[in-house]
Amino acid sequence: MKHRTTTRDTVSVLADDLRLAVARLVRQLRQHNNTGTPVTLTLRSALATLDREGPLTPSELASHEGVSAPSMTRIVRRLTEEGLIDRDPDPHDGRGYLITVSAEGAAMLRSARLGGSNFLETRLRQLDRRQLELVPVAIEVLEALLAESPTEDQDS
Repeated sequence: MKHRTTTRDTVSVLADDLRLAVARLVRQLRQHNNTGTPVTLTLRSALATLDREGPLTPSELASHEGVSAPSMTRIVRRLTEEGLIDRDPDPHDGRGYLITVSAEGAAMLRSARLGGSNFLETRLRQLDRRQLELVPVAIEVLEALLAESPTEDQDS
């Protein structure tokens, strides 16, 4: 981060710098995560959560993703249309269903992860030792920021 002289407080400056850095990183990851499918980051995030957490109800997935039930309904519909998830009856609730990642969804996630991981690995190898040692701390901070984030209600 470049040091800037400003009348704004340090947290405001950090917030702006972090927002810009994360936006740039996300843009670069999108370029390297190209899976050839019209899957948005929101859809990919929901799919990755399903892959990590196992079968979930739509409500559980909405809670994990921090979105409203109506938004999750749209996300599940789009993932179903793309053939990336399977829906099975919930054995504990005859009216509900559980969502799992389909074989096609798992293949798409592997492809996206490989592209993004290769990009990040290449970039991490370019850091000096001090910077590389700070990466676990940065990850911890980002995870803390995410844990405290308000519910987001977007599906694209």
